[in-house]
Amino acid sequence: MNDATADRATTRHLSFSRLLFQLAALATAVACLTPLTPVMPAGGVDPSWAYALNEAVARGLVFGRDIIFTFGPYSFLYSWVYHPATSAFALGGGLLLALAFGACLILLAQDKGLAWGLALCAAIAALAPANGVILFLLPIATALTAAQTAFGRKRGLARALCLGLAWAALGLLLLVKGTLLPVCLGVAGLCAALFLLHRRWVLALFCLVLPVLSALFFWRLIGQPLDALPGYLAGILQIAAGYNEAMINLGDVKETILMLLGFAALLHWLLRKATAARGLKLFLLLLFAGYFFVSFKSSVVRHDFHVIIGAHTLVLAAILLRLMTEGRQFVRVLVFAALVCLFIDFHYAFNPLAGVPTLYASAWKGLGERLSGGDALAERFNASVRAVREKTPLPRAEGTADIYPTDQARLIASGNGWSPRPVFQSYSAYTKVLAEKNRDHLLGPRAPQTVFFQVAAIDRRVPPIEDGASWPALLAHYRPGGFANDYLVLRRIDAGTTDADAAAPSPLGGGRVQLGDEVPVPASPGPVFVTINLRPTIGGRLINLLYKYNRLRFSVMLENGQKREFRFQPVMGRGGFVISPFIENAQDFAGLYTDAPSLRGLRAKSFAVSAEGGWSLQWRSGYDVTFSAVPVAGRQ
Repeated sequence: MNDATADRATTRHLSFSRLLFQLAALATAVACLTPLTPVMPAGGVDPSWAYALNEAVARGLVFGRDIIFTFGPYSFLYSWVYHPATSAFALGGGLLLALAFGACLILLAQDKGLAWGLALCAAIAALAPANGVILFLLPIATALTAAQTAFGRKRGLARALCLGLAWAALGLLLLVKGTLLPVCLGVAGLCAALFLLHRRWVLALFCLVLPVLSALFFWRLIGQPLDALPGYLAGILQIAAGYNEAMINLGDVKETILMLLGFAALLHWLLRKATAARGLKLFLLLLFAGYFFVSFKSSVVRHDFHVIIGAHTLVLAAILLRLMTEGRQFVRVLVFAALVCLFIDFHYAFNPLAGVPTLYASAWKGLGERLSGGDALAERFNASVRAVREKTPLPRAEGTADIYPTDQARLIASGNGWSPRPVFQSYSAYTKVLAEKNRDHLLGPRAPQTVFFQVAAIDRRVPPIEDGASWPALLAHYRPGGFANDYLVLRRIDAGTTDADAAAPSPLGGGRVQLGDEVPVPASPGPVFVTINLRPTIGGRLINLLYKYNRLRFSVMLENGQKREFRFQPVMGRGGFVISPFIENAQDFAGLYTDAPSLRGLRAKSFAVSAEGGWSLQWRSGYDVTFSAVPVAGRQ
């Protein structure tokens, strides 16, 4: 074989290898990001919000005004929950994200060889689908592609189109999940600064303008009015403001330490061992430090299965980082990251390798089902909705209805007219602003005629604290109409009123007290409402910024001699709740309307708020308490 023939054979081999990697990258991106095999609606806390957000889009509810939640109108790109009204948006949006991500992977790894490319695809298929990790990975891949373009002085129409597609995808991500907002904005700003330093003016402009234009386009495409977009962003900020205080879960400290060591090892390797231009190294340090910070906070604030986000981020970040740099001792860092990931996955009985064949097979099956043009998905959707309705049937009510505290799936499936409060899952009404928006919904013209009511707080919270600000409105404007499947059925007695005075509590006193003190609750013939304005110290805010607050304990002493203890969320206590009688279920709530004798032993004598484990520097020692008497419809 002469040299020319050998060169042609090598070229064909390289071309085939490159094509094989490109197909693998696109197939992986599509399988991970496009809901070809969607999830069907179901009952329960998490399935309910996913179904409800799809239903909100289908009914034309406005996000930021009618609906305020952690997720936006394109939440189905995270949850993959199917709905006939959003199916086309899910396919189109998922395909855009997949093409953008796949194109970035191709540009980043096409010169690294087939083995590296296939290993990258396998790692993404194994680790990225868990808990939406891949949605956080897309902005990072976009930033790395931008850095490769700037520092490698690479140009060309294909690369420009890839970057344009990636920036458009970032605009869509802004409408999927609130946590992605700082990630996408941070990446856009960092890349714009990079291109400005390299005098790539057009690319710098694209970094800033394309995500905004894309977000506006997709916002209008799904039927949302432009003037509601600021309200959507404000609602996301309110959710974010209360999340850390309200959703604390301690978790296993060993996992936290191992994650931090893994992140530190990667950043140390990048700083001390990696071989790269100084500007590129600084860019990568800023990018990955921010990426690790967001992943760490997403993992440890609510430290449960969420911790897998940080574990998988660690390994995927190491692989992506290696695509941009060279350096000694990388294998040691990668092995350590993999061991940390396996340790955490094992703790939560998660096997990342088991899902790889299923991911591709499921995507292939779903593609065939979609291309067949049948009604199989719609039939499965209808069967799932019917199963939810039959499992816990709710009666058809006249007019509109809402359900407390969660499980909107039951109400929607029941066929009742749906008029949800803005923060339609009570556990997410974290701040006083959000709690009052829910209360104002009950006092406004869109108030539901029927409310299916339960008391079922999550995480051992104080039972009446979730949507606590709404209880006076329910007591003033609704009356019990019996029970249905453990739900108290409340009927509105003054439909159409917007008068808030009837639900306004009257002052009973209060004052400044100390953390840990027993606070006497004033006597009243009716329910007593309390607001607890406990604030963190400056040190506490700093600790929360970097990690999270410590937990607080709430104890209440009752007339019957019982002492009840729960976790306390100060951010929710500022909105207020009914403390006396101390209500823990729907049956006792119904007794508030008649001053049932069974509630006399549940009247609160005193309460105390204290730090778990003793005195805490994270919270101010003094806080303000106010008590009010709550009027009840039909009681004198």
